[in-house]
Amino acid sequence: MQAVYGLGDPLTGEIRYVGYSKDVIARYKGHIAGVKKHFPVARRIKSLKDKGLKPILYPIKATLDAGEERRIIKDLRDKGHRLLNMQRGGPGGGFINDAKVKKLRELENSSK
Repeated sequence: MQAVYGLGDPLTGEIRYVGYSKDVIARYKGHIAGVKKHFPVARRIKSLKDKGLKPILYPIKATLDAGEERRIIKDLRDKGHRLLNMQRGGPGGGFINDAKVKKLRELENSSK
């Protein structure tokens, strides 16, 4: 099922990350396994796991439109959600800090 999903903080219920996947369950398992360990969402999940907790998986919207993820990120940010996404959200997407994303991707690639 292709969908936009959210990862919520199990302590507050607040959505802290928004993603899009063709297989939401497999992607959630990837988040839990720490596939991209240097990114902010992965560091937050690790801190939860260290406390014996996991993020809450929130199905947000079934859609074939991957651009819906950006629109939802922007909408949640506009409403004050403290998202861990590196993506800015909204039309055209883009990242909050291009240099930081480049460095994180280099770290990920060097640790493979």
